[in-house]
Amino acid sequence: MPDTELAVTLTFTAGEHGSLATEVEELSAEISETTDRLDDAQARVREVQRRLGIDPTTSQRSQRPRVVPDLPTPQSWQEVVSRSRATMGDAPADLDDLLTQKELASIERRFTDGFTARSRLDRYDVIAAVAAGVTAAMLDYLVVAVPKESGLTQALKSLSTDSDNWLSDIAKVPYDRVANVDLSGFNPHTHRVQTFGHDPLLGWVYGTMDILRGSLTGVSRSGVVKVLESGPPTAANLPAALAIQAMHLVSDVITPAGLQLPGWSALLTIDKSILGSERTVGELSRLMYVRGYDTWHLPTMAVPVLGIEAVLRGYLGLRQMLDEEYREELDIERLRTGSNRVADLPRYEVMALIARGIAVAGNAGRFSLSGANPLTLNFPLWMAFAKSFLGSLDRAKPASTMVDTANMNRLILDAGWVSLEIDSDDLPEIRL
Repeated sequence: MPDTELAVTLTFTAGEHGSLATEVEELSAEISETTDRLDDAQARVREVQRRLGIDPTTSQRSQRPRVVPDLPTPQSWQEVVSRSRATMGDAPADLDDLLTQKELASIERRFTDGFTARSRLDRYDVIAAVAAGVTAAMLDYLVVAVPKESGLTQALKSLSTDSDNWLSDIAKVPYDRVANVDLSGFNPHTHRVQTFGHDPLLGWVYGTMDILRGSLTGVSRSGVVKVLESGPPTAANLPAALAIQAMHLVSDVITPAGLQLPGWSALLTIDKSILGSERTVGELSRLMYVRGYDTWHLPTMAVPVLGIEAVLRGYLGLRQMLDEEYREELDIERLRTGSNRVADLPRYEVMALIARGIAVAGNAGRFSLSGANPLTLNFPLWMAFAKSFLGSLDRAKPASTMVDTANMNRLILDAGWVSLEIDSDDLPEIRL
């Protein structure tokens, strides 16, 4: 169907509709006035009948045959177009003239802004993202602080139990030694961070191997990794070794010393200094664990990350309740991603990236103001920001953008066709 034909026809129809609406209003006013006069005349007739003693129910009324007007013959689409052109002439017509400014703004917001793979934020989205980032920065400063000064970390650590618990008696492992180990800097306070078996992440590989072969895999203060003989194996097969590894980690994580953060032991192998520090990365990582940067402090450091989640999810939930058009936009994004999870929404991903960027900027500022104290660094917050940043880079790749754009445009076109309430055999068919 040519766009010019549709534009001319609809514009002409809209003009006629406006004229008819005015005539109907005037005719309605005349009918109302005539009806009032008839009601008054009918009341007078009933009064005369009452005085003359005539029963109105037995009076005969002349019955007029009902005249049914002839219905106009339906016109074909081409006839409608020809009549519209004859009336409109060659004057330019624009479909936008049929819409109000409010309707145009709604279409512009829902379709034009969304007819790409990018998710554009409005000012309220940006305000919510900034508010979430500032909230996280404040939580990082007031709640997280440093391990020894954090009230939440100390409260969690008060729930710890003794190292000699019943689970540790069951899950004996060869790498759990505290002395007489050929590793520089190795002592009872650092034996967990200097053995890979105690690492909550690396331990599933190195700890399981040590259990099966009766060894101790550790790292010295200078970053040298060694595999030392430590006794007979404590498990005969892999399933048993994994079970012992799991029980031993649980028995240690609930003790006052806790465990190092997942993957933390790998940092001890870096024998290079950064930022002009006198200590190497390995030495700083080892010292941070000794000073409380462990699994007890991990839930506290996760508070700013959870704060961002709470603010953004609360905002999206409330906004959808109050703004129907906003909810429809998010429904399109859900169709686009094929997921109902809030975290998968492109709009949420962009907002989370902004909020986490503000939060890590605040954490970097706190690190600088503290004299580069490594204990002020928020490990989970930086990991969350890295995840958002790398995800945004992946979505920005040309191939991903093209595929995402094609899928989004298809969904919007499908939604647009469904919203057209037109059902007539006279309209031209579109054949693909």
